[in-house]
Amino acid sequence: RVRSSAASDVYKRQIIPNPITALYYYEIVTEETTVKESLQIIDEIAKQKISSGWCRDRAHFFKTYGFEGEYWGSYMGRFEKLEPGIYKVVVVGVDAKTGEYNSVVAFSEPFKTEEY
Repeated sequence: RVRSSAASDVYKRQIIPNPITALYYYEIVTEETTVKESLQIIDEIAKQKISSGWCRDRAHFFKTYGFEGEYWGSYMGRFEKLEPGIYKVVVVGVDAKTGEYNSVVAFSEPFKTEEY
């Protein structure tokens, strides 16, 4: 389950994996981004970290940059990295040993960012 909300310059999100110990990765994408496009974005981020030497392989990338357990977070000022528009959070489960996706892709409700 993925929840998100935005107000002014504060963005909040809650991610509850099932099972609670599952490894997952999330990213912020535009409202119209499809499942396929979301996975391509995540794949590209992983490839960049691997090719730059920050991670050994996909499994290492997701263990380093992914999450386990319930996640609740707020960012103040995070929107300065986002153009004004409508976004959503995409979340996908990952196999910790192989780095392959092992769940359906989940999206949050869309949220809006505005110029300061």
